[in-house]
Amino acid sequence: MAIARRELWSRLLATSGALASLRAAAGATAGIDDTPWQRVLDKHVSAIGEVDYAGIQKDRGDLDNYVKQIADAAPWNKPDRFPTPAAQLAYYINAYNALVTAGVVKSYPTKSVRDLGVLYGFFRRDDNVMGGRKISLQTLERKF
Repeated sequence: MAIARRELWSRLLATSGALASLRAAAGATAGIDDTPWQRVLDKHVSAIGEVDYAGIQKDRGDLDNYVKQIADAAPWNKPDRFPTPAAQLAYYINAYNALVTAGVVKSYPTKSVRDLGVLYGFFRRDDNVMGGRKISLQTLERKF
């Protein structure tokens, strides 16, 4: 199966090692509890970064919990929870990957995010919520 550049990037960043590195860089003051996201990665992402979307679709609890936390808190509406640039970066990278994953799972089965909207419409839709605001993945990718 051909994988779009953004999908590959998302898969590579979604590995447990990347999350552990981000958590260490952010320190103990991480803005949201990333334990549910870590469980998703541990259960459904292979050592080479392949994501088992069908498995996540059947077991959505942790992903939904994490996406709800993203919707509630962000550096702009709860800055005290994201006091350092590292904590903010960890939030944005993990939020992007979790929201991409949630979007793919919502429409699964699909071969590519390219099939989820004309001209990368999947990334342009502003149906994601972060810190109480609707936002597109494209905006998240370009501004933060």
